[in-house]
Amino acid sequence: MSFIIVGICSPTLWDINYSRNDDYLPMPLHGNNGLFQEGYHYGRSTDLKKFVKNELMPYVATHYRTSGRSLGIGHSLSASFVLDAMVTDDLFDDYIAISPNCAYDEYRLATDIENYQFKNHKVPRFIYTSMSGEIDSGPDYWGDEWKTGWERVSTFLKDKSHFNENTVTSVHTFPGYDHYGGFMPSVTAALNDYIVFGAKNLVGYFDEETYPVHIELRGKNLPNDIYITGNQDALGNWEAKGVKMPLVSDSVASIDLRLHLPAQFKFTRGSWEREAIIENADVGNHIIHDAGHATRIYRLWERNPWMGE
Repeated sequence: MSFIIVGICSPTLWDINYSRNDDYLPMPLHGNNGLFQEGYHYGRSTDLKKFVKNELMPYVATHYRTSGRSLGIGHSLSASFVLDAMVTDDLFDDYIAISPNCAYDEYRLATDIENYQFKNHKVPRFIYTSMSGEIDSGPDYWGDEWKTGWERVSTFLKDKSHFNENTVTSVHTFPGYDHYGGFMPSVTAALNDYIVFGAKNLVGYFDEETYPVHIELRGKNLPNDIYITGNQDALGNWEAKGVKMPLVSDSVASIDLRLHLPAQFKFTRGSWEREAIIENADVGNHIIHDAGHATRIYRLWERNPWMGE
């Protein structure tokens, strides 16, 4: 499984008028208490969510080869942001929240998660959350409010009755690590669980609706026997001689289909011994995940365009 990682950095210097923490929490509903006594530590999470949704994600989709599936990862207050983005905006497809603060604003995040209708989400989803020594009685203990918020969220996520079968929740604790030291073992466990989730829940899944898709294969002196084959009836159900692609010219073959998404497919010359070698895509299945970016152009590797030739 390959990833494009986009990080959101903090300012170089701590500015009393602004810090990255401003962007992670919403305006409080219950007045300035607890964390909100420091007024510059909240209030701009709505702006950050808009930036990610309306600017960052479209930029990544148009400038890089992606499947269209997104994973939000956060630690501490950014983990709170990730979970809040799930229940307020459904911002990402999957979520990893490490040592989130679930107590702010009188347990607002815990309450929102407990009230969220997770069963309305029909698409496979992965939700991971963890806590380190912040909840242990010891030098790393972060207080009763922090522990209570975590217990409410973790108890809810462990109860599978709140979720559809294709939603996978994973809850871990890492005693013996402090707030910062627990990040690496936690994110390692999270990504291991996420890879298992993908193999079990994403490979054979597609939406019930169909969407118009335009696919082109480009190369020099294209042969007349080019086929596209993939994970559904409209793509030939992985038969090597799936659906023949008409030639537009000697350098372009194209086809317009209505496909369930995510659509997974490859190109062949009628047998798996003569599969296309694509220059501008990763090895493996080609995937269309997002209906908003459903025009795809693939280029054959000029030096050796077909296996077995």
